[in-house]
Amino acid sequence: MAWSIASRTPTCSNESTTSRRTLHQRGIGLGSRVVVQLPNVPGFVTLLLALLKIGAPPVLALAQHREHEIGDMLDRSGALAYAVGARSKAKTASQRRASSS
Repeated sequence: MAWSIASRTPTCSNESTTSRRTLHQRGIGLGSRVVVQLPNVPGFVTLLLALLKIGAPPVLALAQHREHEIGDMLDRSGALAYAVGARSKAKTASQRRASSS
């Protein structure tokens, strides 16, 4: 992420455009909800901007939310995807659905 020294405002246009393309390639499009559970890192802002650019509403989850709460958020929101930090041991939406069958 590039930072402008003069204004101290983050500029993430290139990163969010790249993320937008990746999301689109993975089937996320206009109206696709995505549960986002990321810490406050630059990638969080980049992902949010990418989701907003394609018209995919983010469903924000707290870091403290665990499988039960995330599962409820996925079910209630109808989210198509779940964005989580690399260190998380949380199950993906498809893993959770497969284990409950």
